[in-house]
Amino acid sequence: MKKSILLLASSLLMITSCGKKNDQAIITDKQATAEVKTEENTIPYTVAERYFVKNSVESGLKTLKITSKEEFDKYFGAATVMGENGTPTAIDFSNQFVIAIINAESNKTEDISLKSLTQVDNKLKVDYKITTQDDTKSYISRLSLILIVDKKYDKEVEFVKE
Repeated sequence: MKKSILLLASSLLMITSCGKKNDQAIITDKQATAEVKTEENTIPYTVAERYFVKNSVESGLKTLKITSKEEFDKYFGAATVMGENGTPTAIDFSNQFVIAIINAESNKTEDISLKSLTQVDNKLKVDYKITTQDDTKSYISRLSLILIVDKKYDKEVEFVKE
């Protein structure tokens, strides 16, 4: 029984990974790292998982560059769950910093898609898109996207919403 479940899970993983890759990195909750373009000015990053936006954070769209754990903890809490991959993504603020997008509270189904993270002149440029569906949920949620970037790329950040 365990072998057949393991076989089924690995088959599904292989099937879902065999898809057409597009030219842009689109981030969903299930992706851990970004698809990196071959251009020299593209910045590598990791998507942080298992964090939630704290209720104490004022509503409205927020775009942030966070360089310390204390500042990060003002906005986000750990959302640990049971299981193998249940712990939040580790962030080492001595070697990394965070770029975060926090959307306003909403009762709609939403998604933040990162189009690119590039270096333009002496700035990091974050191109992103927020899509909202017409449905109405029975609860209010707050969507966020957290990118972990190596400090060697530490520059002023410019956010561009499509």
